[in-house]
Amino acid sequence: MRRVYLLLLIIPTILLADSEGFFLPPLELASRAHLEAPNLDEDDYESALHIFINQLDPRRIIFTEKDIESIQDAEEKYRGRASIRFLRIVEESYTGRIRNAMRLLQSVESEPFSSVEDFNLADSDFVAENELRHRWKLLVQFEILKRLYLRHLPDSPEQYVALVRKESENLRSQIVRAQMESLKRSLNPPEGMRNFLYFLHCQSLLSRFDPHSAVLSQNDMERFQRTLSSSGRSFGLVFRSSPLNEIEVARVVPGGSAWKSGRVNTRDVIIEIHLPETDETIYGADHGASELQEILASSSATRGVFKIRKPGGRMIQVNLYKEQLRLEENIVSGFVLKGKRKLGYIYLPSFYQSWESEEMPASASDVAAEIVKLKREGIDGLILDLRNNGGGSLREAADLCGLFIDSGPLFFGVHGNEVEVFKDPNRGAVYRDPLLVLVNEQSASASEFFAGTMKDYNRAIIVGRRTFGKATAQRVLPYRDPVARSPGYLNVTTALFYNLHGKSHQGTGVEPHIELPEFSPFAYRESDLPAVIEAPGIDKRLPYEKGPALPLESLQSRSEDRVDNSPGFRIVEELMENLEPLTSMPESVSLDPAEFYDEMLPIRRALESGDSAGDYRVSAYEAYIQSFDLASQSVDPYAKQLYRERLEQLQGDPYLEEAYYILNDYIELMKNQGEKK
Repeated sequence: MRRVYLLLLIIPTILLADSEGFFLPPLELASRAHLEAPNLDEDDYESALHIFINQLDPRRIIFTEKDIESIQDAEEKYRGRASIRFLRIVEESYTGRIRNAMRLLQSVESEPFSSVEDFNLADSDFVAENELRHRWKLLVQFEILKRLYLRHLPDSPEQYVALVRKESENLRSQIVRAQMESLKRSLNPPEGMRNFLYFLHCQSLLSRFDPHSAVLSQNDMERFQRTLSSSGRSFGLVFRSSPLNEIEVARVVPGGSAWKSGRVNTRDVIIEIHLPETDETIYGADHGASELQEILASSSATRGVFKIRKPGGRMIQVNLYKEQLRLEENIVSGFVLKGKRKLGYIYLPSFYQSWESEEMPASASDVAAEIVKLKREGIDGLILDLRNNGGGSLREAADLCGLFIDSGPLFFGVHGNEVEVFKDPNRGAVYRDPLLVLVNEQSASASEFFAGTMKDYNRAIIVGRRTFGKATAQRVLPYRDPVARSPGYLNVTTALFYNLHGKSHQGTGVEPHIELPEFSPFAYRESDLPAVIEAPGIDKRLPYEKGPALPLESLQSRSEDRVDNSPGFRIVEELMENLEPLTSMPESVSLDPAEFYDEMLPIRRALESGDSAGDYRVSAYEAYIQSFDLASQSVDPYAKQLYRERLEQLQGDPYLEEAYYILNDYIELMKNQGEKK
């Protein structure tokens, strides 16, 4: 069976044990298997404990300052060991404090809206026990003000104050009920409280190894696998907690409703979900990632209206439906852009692969099928869009490279003294005509390897923004945990990858040939995450046959002139200016409704400017469904709606429009060069 590296997906591979057959706890196992296992020092342990406590009580409304002192003393006493005693101390404190929080929350439900204090938005200190009730009261009132403001976006302070007076009592009850349900779920995790705390603490320590090493309990793995099951129904999304403790999209499941909408990407933030059939609104801020996943999985609702904040700050609303995943279908769609020339367009959100059977679809074979259909349409060039592609199977990235080059090495991975060279698995290319690859800051892992290889070979023009900068690979090692007395799954970083010149994009990303304006002040890269692995160049080169030099100077000059005068990029520039105040949010906000309204005005302007970005319409081309898909969507109303929404997006994208111009320029320059010869 071929060796597979994983950049994003989690798939069990092998069992590791020591020479005596005793299965190792996750940290010891990680120390043996990790690419560069660190020796954790005092700062690492203190940082890990802070992460652990922050996961349990991010808003400082569960524990008291005295509780935290006891937990810190216990951690220091039993540091470096999977101590049952430490877990017992945390468990006793945490369960008792959750029950206390439920009593406090009930006591503030009937209190009228009266506070004119400020609410601390920053990472505040823990307080004495007699102050916890007041903190709960402030939190509930903040949630009332925030939700009413974001839901209605009132036009004046007077209108907002009247809205608060009218709806705060009913909304207070909803918020208290939601918080109460969240506390009940926290009190009864599926794996049991002690195992939940144990795996969470181990995960906090693993975060000091690198940003991607992690451990999952049996329940975590089962939950993840349910999202990928073709027998169940889901919205096709996997969640995680972001560095800002928001609910973030970790993965868009190929073939699911979110995937087919084309509007949801990794690193999107879930603000709220309305389930019309049950008349229930779920707020992302009320739940942890796994908790939200369970709520949606167990709900009888089949339709959800997702309010999502894109990495650029723009708020969008997406209708998704619970569907049984149909992996037997081709889940990549190509479109035709008709203007001065007819160009093909394919959007690939991730490098997916079926791990059950080689007969099932995978991203490279699906792209190949779309290319065949687009060639029948008579396209002159192809745009492959990898923006927001968070990665996936590295083998699929290699296979995709093989569609565009004849043969040769692609990149290589290093693990200790082992070197694995990834080569084009098949001689010959599926597509030899002009190719442009679109990337941005959220193009990560496998998408970076593909873009970097196309750049090395001069096979494609790379356009957009410098990519995310992840060049590590992870493997999942199932093991039996002696502390939890149950199976565990360690996702550990085992390899680092380099291009054909011995350089890695780890922490730096792949630079595009032609850079386009920044779209978001909030986008983060690998280098912004804690404990990032560094990758200095190595003295290894792989010989390969490079294609003719690209006419980059001419293409760059033409692109710069267009961008400077583009109405679409003027909208992007205005959006960036309006979003800038949000990069330095205040540490606190007033709970007086009129003052709260004024302090939220920068957010309102950002939301409105984000909406206005959707008003732009391109002039370079008209987007069309290719003939084959046009026939299939005529008998599927849902597919028809999805295609309509995708066409709307293509018609309003200034980045795609500039890519269309650049590829046209390239075709024209190559044609003129051929005529001169």
